[in-house]
Amino acid sequence: MHSITVVIIGLIAFVLAVFTRTGMIDHPLIYDELYQYLPAVSWQEDRTLSVLDGAYTRAAHFTQVIALSFDILGEQSAFAARLIPAVIPGAVMVSMVVAWAYHVSGAVTALITLTFLLFWPNGIEVSQYIRFYAAQGMLFVAGALLVYIAFANLTSLAWQLTALAVAAALFLIALDLQMLTALGVGATGIWILLVFLPGWLRANPWLWWLAGAVAAVIAGILLSGAFAEKIHWLWVTYNWEPWPPVDDTTFYHRNFRDNYPTFWPLFPVISIVALRVNFLPASFCLILFATTFLLQSFGGLKNIRYLFSTMPFFFVLWGIGLQALLPALWRLLRDTSVKAMPPRLPASLKHPLSCLILLIATGFLALSNPVFVRSAKLMMGQDGNMLLGKTRWQWQDADVLLAPWLADNALIVTDEEMRAIEWLGDFDLAYNRPRFSEFLYVRSPDTPPFTTDLRTGRPLIGDFSDFKLTVLCNPVGVFITNQPGIRSPNIIRLLQETRTAGVTVALNSGNGVSIAGWKHGDSTVPPAQCARLPDFGSPSAAGRILSGQSIPQRVSSAAAER
Repeated sequence: MHSITVVIIGLIAFVLAVFTRTGMIDHPLIYDELYQYLPAVSWQEDRTLSVLDGAYTRAAHFTQVIALSFDILGEQSAFAARLIPAVIPGAVMVSMVVAWAYHVSGAVTALITLTFLLFWPNGIEVSQYIRFYAAQGMLFVAGALLVYIAFANLTSLAWQLTALAVAAALFLIALDLQMLTALGVGATGIWILLVFLPGWLRANPWLWWLAGAVAAVIAGILLSGAFAEKIHWLWVTYNWEPWPPVDDTTFYHRNFRDNYPTFWPLFPVISIVALRVNFLPASFCLILFATTFLLQSFGGLKNIRYLFSTMPFFFVLWGIGLQALLPALWRLLRDTSVKAMPPRLPASLKHPLSCLILLIATGFLALSNPVFVRSAKLMMGQDGNMLLGKTRWQWQDADVLLAPWLADNALIVTDEEMRAIEWLGDFDLAYNRPRFSEFLYVRSPDTPPFTTDLRTGRPLIGDFSDFKLTVLCNPVGVFITNQPGIRSPNIIRLLQETRTAGVTVALNSGNGVSIAGWKHGDSTVPPAQCARLPDFGSPSAAGRILSGQSIPQRVSSAAAER
């Protein structure tokens, strides 16, 4: 009967999660989503992951799932790209966590956990984000819960090994999607060592010898330097962040402080309560969440979506603690409110009125945390112009603004490569400093400018000096970017530094897009310097666009069309 109840609760949670995670499903894509969307279109059409003359191969299997979603739903659209690859995995993760919370702690914990998860802005947004984070979170959580079940619930060695084998497979798939999975897997291992190893050592003294031997082998390997290069690479990867570097160790703390002002300061207190009343699941939740929180706080890259796979355990911990505290706290507040009422008030009204007062107070407490109001807006699609802090730029006026420049065969430069492919169909050169900083990390610190970006097959630069050289060596060109880019330091600096070189720069803005076009006569730059520039092809992007060789890859979005 208990198993049936767990399944029913999981199904209810799944349905509610799907309902709360579709408010923005048909809204336009943000830039990052195009990295997965464009190769998915290519995969559906010709079984390649091509983007222009390059290929985006990261999380290739996930890209293929997006293409499969196109096939199943019969359309290439924002809706089809999000439903199966993102919404469903996000809802399944909610379902698993809530069902597990009920299994280990009861109905109140499950209800509190479900409330937190439904009103979780990061969960709502990631579940409507065409990247691999929702799928990675689902796979990691499933693997972690299998590890918990193997050590805490199963007694048969065969079933334990089966559960751990499945968990390992899930972890490997999740790791293929996102390297940060390794932090969560490490946290799971720490839980096993801290909670179970002491008991194993007491019951089996010979394990001390085995543990000592393992420690000695590990120490020997580390001291030998056999893996020194790999360890160095892992350390550099852990600390790396794209330009501009921030080194913001309090990022996650501030996010929780600002979004959960009631719950974050009391997190240590509720952790103590939860550990006291239900140690095993509470320790599991605490170690998984706290370990990944701390490791990511001191790492390089930071984004709240990186905590997507372990943040649900923060909610379960609160559920366990509140389940223990709420009965006594409710009675205390109810009795106190009854005693505070006027003596002449009829006794039959005091208890209902006290309950009403407490419900209002609970609502006030909840609404004091921005996540609940923001979640409600996301559910209703009222925050549709942003996703995960990024604007859904739409270059509706790009055709009109670019038409005269295309006719002059202008060189097309952009800092929004994927957006340019979506709305124009092509470009000649990417001027993207954060992306070029990835080149310096992934390839070599000596990577020269104008190196071909394998994602698009187009050359890439990151410094203004190379952009200026491109302008001075090409008599006609245009830089296209999002609408606020017209006021960017790059454009201002271009205006300032080309005045004396006889370059005329024309600025223009439209709906969601801005351009800075330049024209000049013969170049004043020595030919040897201009020879550093690559051959942009014949025809160049402008010619390929005009001839129809390159066509826009515009994303069908019902919200954008409305």
